[in-house]
Amino acid sequence: MKKLLLILILIVFGCKDTEETESIKMQEQENEKGKNKRKDKKEKTTTYADMVLKLDAEKLALLSIIKKIPNDTLHLVLKDYIDKTFPLVTDVAKIDKIIDNISQKYHISKVKIASIVFSYNYEMLTKDEIEQSAIENEQDNNQE
Repeated sequence: MKKLLLILILIVFGCKDTEETESIKMQEQENEKGKNKRKDKKEKTTTYADMVLKLDAEKLALLSIIKKIPNDTLHLVLKDYIDKTFPLVTDVAKIDKIIDNISQKYHISKVKIASIVFSYNYEMLTKDEIEQSAIENEQDNNQE
């Protein structure tokens, strides 16, 4: 009788372990899928940032001269900023933290980083670019 009881207990706990193992495997697969999605999104954002900055090569060259900062460094700073704020970040605390992180990463003052980003995003835009950006933002907001 004790042997039979022991066998039943082992079977019950053995089945639970199998269910828990399957549950853990499923959670790991879900985590892996989430990581892959985040990685894909990051790659797309980086590609977008590279494409935008490549199209704005003249703007970057002029800004590099105005801000007295090497073009390569300017490119990296703006790429990081675009990567971290795409598609749109409006929270002031997040923007401040992003600027602070970029400032520490490149050893450039926070004020200078903010000035670079502001100049790139707003000072060098034509009226048509501002209108087009507003239209695109409105369309993006309506799609969400």
